[in-house]
Amino acid sequence: MFAWIKNEKVPTGITMLWLICFLPIQKLFIIYTIMSKIEELPSRFELLKKMPKNAVCAEIGVLGGDFASQIYAVTSPKKLHLIDPWKHETDGAFSLADENFPQEDFDAMHRNIPKSLGFRPQVEIHRGYSCDVLKDFDDDYFDWVYLDACHWYEEVKKDLLMLLRKVKPQGWICGHDYQIEPGHQGSGVMRAVNEIINDGFAKMVYIDSERWVSYGLKKCHY
Repeated sequence: MFAWIKNEKVPTGITMLWLICFLPIQKLFIIYTIMSKIEELPSRFELLKKMPKNAVCAEIGVLGGDFASQIYAVTSPKKLHLIDPWKHETDGAFSLADENFPQEDFDAMHRNIPKSLGFRPQVEIHRGYSCDVLKDFDDDYFDWVYLDACHWYEEVKKDLLMLLRKVKPQGWICGHDYQIEPGHQGSGVMRAVNEIINDGFAKMVYIDSERWVSYGLKKCHY
């Protein structure tokens, strides 16, 4: 009933199906944490405290910049890259997302980002789609990243595969909405992240216990 992944046992198959059907989602995460020796944190703010200081990092999916401000305050980055298209979509995966705001709202968010971050020289803003922007960085460039872009499976998987190239060996890939939520796009995040773990590219080290769960993956050296 269990698959052994990098010496960690993770519920799969019949066991996972039973847990999903009969246990509330938060209890499922607690059991997963115990089985996999993952450290459970109370919030994604605490996750930030686990990230390296004075590092080169990125937030992918920025919106109004609230979490970017927390990243800057907690981790004192050497360089913080903020990546987001700030674009209203009329078709495709993101067109169905709750965060697909009117274009004038996105434009206002983009204009306000420098002000909200205090016009700091360590912060660089990139307006564009995640993979289109990330491909221009050198491989093994980032010490850590936080991914909170489009949550549909195909898009998350593309972002994660790109980040595996762009994050340093033993660096961190963190992100948001790691949960099973019927009818919610976050379910695609869990599937894509689990595939990365099962393929041996990264190891789950942290999850938090917020309503919308954040995760911390440590990239394997390869």
